[in-house]
Amino acid sequence: MGDCGAHRTVGAIASRFSEYRKSGIFDGVPFEGGGTKTMQFVFTPDGWRIAAVSWCDQP
Repeated sequence: MGDCGAHRTVGAIASRFSEYRKSGIFDGVPFEGGGTKTMQFVFTPDGWRIAAVSWCDQP
């Protein structure tokens, strides 16, 4: 799943949407999955800072 991300910046606010993949072992059982995440940033006198992060796993 390549990076199908998109971003938009309006003034001092920026948003980034990305897809992700994950895999591992949970309670001894292998799993795979993926989903979508979004991050919002604000530009401050000290530079860009993360304001919010959210994600949603796809079934």
